[in-house]
Amino acid sequence: MSVSPATSPAPLVLVIDDDPINLMIVCDLLGAHGLRTVGAATGPEGLARFRAEPPALVFIDVQLPGQDGFEVCRQLRGLPGGATTPVVMMSAVYTDPDHVAHAAARGIVADAYLAKPFDLAELLAQAQRLLGR
Repeated sequence: MSVSPATSPAPLVLVIDDDPINLMIVCDLLGAHGLRTVGAATGPEGLARFRAEPPALVFIDVQLPGQDGFEVCRQLRGLPGGATTPVVMMSAVYTDPDHVAHAAARGIVADAYLAKPFDLAELLAQAQRLLGR
């Protein structure tokens, strides 16, 4: 009798974006490429989802209601597992190197940045690179 090896579940990707269309597009694209996704519309909701089931990768929109995405990233980095979880910041506004340097000076470091509107192939390539796929 042979035993088939257990398959591990697909990596989970958390997407935090208050725009429901962007959230759907990113989740659908990643899901179509074999990744599990969970979405959140606010920073606090995203942090709660991170605590409930730590993902392998996080996409965070910079312009969120209440707390901006940089603050959400800073808080996420302080959670168990958050310091080593890859984070991609997405923004239509904060895209130049000065904004990235300003965030880094505040102790907020993301693994990658995507300018909106982003190319879906680039988004997928970033996800695959950061997940080591």
